[in-house]
Amino acid sequence: MPSASRPGRLVLLVVVLGGGVGCKTTPPLITDIGNAVDRGAKKVVAAFDGRSLPPPQESEEEAATRARDAYEAGKLAYQTAQYLEALDRFHESFAAAEEIEDPELKAQVQSSLYYNLGSTHIRAYDLDGDRTHLAQAKVLLQSYLDSTPEPTEEERAQAQNLMDEADRKLAETADGSGA
Repeated sequence: MPSASRPGRLVLLVVVLGGGVGCKTTPPLITDIGNAVDRGAKKVVAAFDGRSLPPPQESEEEAATRARDAYEAGKLAYQTAQYLEALDRFHESFAAAEEIEDPELKAQVQSSLYYNLGSTHIRAYDLDGDRTHLAQAKVLLQSYLDSTPEPTEEERAQAQNLMDEADRKLAETADGSGA
């Protein structure tokens, strides 16, 4: 039995199921609504026929959690010298952060990831000798320096030291004396 706070539901139920309470024909309004629903359903089926539905949108909290989890996995990989794995996890974290709607939180997460990605690319170069890592490190570290929230002076100095390290390694490989 419906509660007193929702009397409209009972009335709608009677109208929709009206055939059982003595209605001989379906009211025109119900027929129009039914036809509109049928047309809409056909359009949806036609639009997605043979294709999968788009993934459901996740909440900002879910995106932040996914970004944090991937970041933690990247940090662990970095600490155990698995730099290529760390890069993958930091990239995954960055992608998840793209879905964070709060601009301040998004900027803060991405700023940290610019630094971590830059640092990790330098370490990845130490493993595989791929100079692309050094160039990417420089771009990412510059993005970190240009990001908001603005890094502290100490953080700026650390990032600049990493950029200088990348420059030295690029110069060493350019003249054949490195890697």
